[in-house]
Amino acid sequence: LGRVLFYDKKLSKDGTIACASCHHQELGFGDNVALSKGVYDRSTDRNSIALSSVSNFSAYYGTDLNGSQAIRFFWDNRAETAAEQSRGSLTNTKEMDMHMSEVVAAVQSHAYYEPLFKKAYGDFSVSEDRVTDAIANFVNAMGSYQSKFDQEAAKLASYYSNNYNNFAGYTAQENRGL
Repeated sequence: LGRVLFYDKKLSKDGTIACASCHHQELGFGDNVALSKGVYDRSTDRNSIALSSVSNFSAYYGTDLNGSQAIRFFWDNRAETAAEQSRGSLTNTKEMDMHMSEVVAAVQSHAYYEPLFKKAYGDFSVSEDRVTDAIANFVNAMGSYQSKFDQEAAKLASYYSNNYNNFAGYTAQENRGL
């Protein structure tokens, strides 16, 4: 359910933007431009933060799981949870520009959501909280476990206790970035 919502452009005012429009899977669910583009080709205030780090650093992200000292979402840290972050993007006039009541109505108007909500929640009751919760569950489950970094780190049992290792399979430039 969360994945379908994340990729659904019908949840934006002009029908052209989905969460995935600015959080590209091939870019760690981030963006490679200085200012991401939202509805009506509006520039956002910043580029989209890479969401793939949420799962990899789940011990730090989200106050719902990690208390008041956890890392918050958005560059200005205004959202405490992935659900709040989703709501913020759906309703931001430069991003998706919807009211949450419009998001709920859009979801209710598409038959393909009914079995997904029934599977996730046991019924087809669509609410603002269920929509943002489902997206948050998808975001919280994102992760990279087969990247070049993951493969090289697996070769070094002590990597996580000594951050100064170089990876044999990395270029000199990649090791400087490490």
